[in-house]
Amino acid sequence: MNAAVHHHRAKLLLSCVLMLGAATFVGGCSASECDLACEREVEEVSACLDPWGMTWPDLDYVDQTEALEVCKQRYDDAIDEQRSRRGNGDVDAIRQACTTLVDSLDAAQDCSEVSEASARE
Repeated sequence: MNAAVHHHRAKLLLSCVLMLGAATFVGGCSASECDLACEREVEEVSACLDPWGMTWPDLDYVDQTEALEVCKQRYDDAIDEQRSRRGNGDVDAIRQACTTLVDSLDAAQDCSEVSEASARE
């Protein structure tokens, strides 16, 4: 794959986790599942930056810490919004989505599989 495809996939990888609750599911998740999903995804993207010839600023983040903070904050915001509208809603669905993403990332054996695992979510 060329650098443009890697860049697109890396941005998609982060955006999938960041938008998971808002775009696909209604409700929130416990902090542990969503935090773990953010931590794992940021870890995997970080490990893939060198092979992709990229840096965090290429993904519009100052560094790995900022990417993690943004991910967690977006989840917190989405959860708060859903709870204010619907109560706790479909908490199990989002918990399962976070758990599935972590499992998929854990099973990924290279950066291509990391992108694919995230894109499936």
